[in-house]
Amino acid sequence: MKNNSIPIKDIFISLVVITALIVVVIVTFMGVLTVPLSQQIGQFRLSTTDLGISLSQPVSHATYLLNGYNDYVVDASGNRFAIVPFENRENVVKDDGQQKNIGSLANYVAAYFMQKPIRYRFIFDEAEAIYTADAHDNIVTVTRTISNYPLVTKAEKLGVTFKYERDDLVFDEQGILYTENTIEDHHTLESVLGITLTRHDSSERRPQLAGKALYIVNPHVSGALVIRVASHQTIAINKDSRIVELEQINKNFGSNTVTFQSQIQIFNSIANIRKI
Repeated sequence: MKNNSIPIKDIFISLVVITALIVVVIVTFMGVLTVPLSQQIGQFRLSTTDLGISLSQPVSHATYLLNGYNDYVVDASGNRFAIVPFENRENVVKDDGQQKNIGSLANYVAAYFMQKPIRYRFIFDEAEAIYTADAHDNIVTVTRTISNYPLVTKAEKLGVTFKYERDDLVFDEQGILYTENTIEDHHTLESVLGITLTRHDSSERRPQLAGKALYIVNPHVSGALVIRVASHQTIAINKDSRIVELEQINKNFGSNTVTFQSQIQIFNSIANIRKI
């Protein structure tokens, strides 16, 4: 009678191979999980950086920063102070939300499929500033929550920032162009959008906008960004620093915790702006 049983040697080799494959998979996942969480939203990648949260496009090397060190408060006398003290950054503990163990696999998978927000946290003295970016469809909602910080909780106004790129064209829904671009880029954008853009007075270095939307496009970047301004917020452009400054009255004055929420809409094509 013929013996059809599998030799013990072959069984042993198979077990070794299977075990090796399992180890490779585990190591791979652990390697992935030590990378800060990120989400792909259209042409842009939403992720954490050493400074907070960013929207980037690696192919074009474009990075738009929501920099925690640039955000600020304004007191009753109009004085402006940074929320997170950059000069004391050595004493600031930062948590970029990266996952370092297999137990966090569910968090990574949830973030990858856009079900879990991107989160960044600053801790300094006894205070805490948490930045959370939550994406739904093509809209990113960024929430800043600051706790245990008297300078912030007793402030008259809260201000958050958005750093734009050197070659960006920044304009509002009235067709006012606030950046000092080349004539060629100016006319090319007019042709794409089918509108006339009027250059803003270059002598005014921090103009405030009357509208509720600010458009940001770049000739070297695919897609476009729109910063949405809520009814209780105001927006200004710091031309010298290339920073958009969004402000609101501190509705939580005297409270132990204050929050500030802003929205950024992402379009895959500049031409999509014409549909707004």
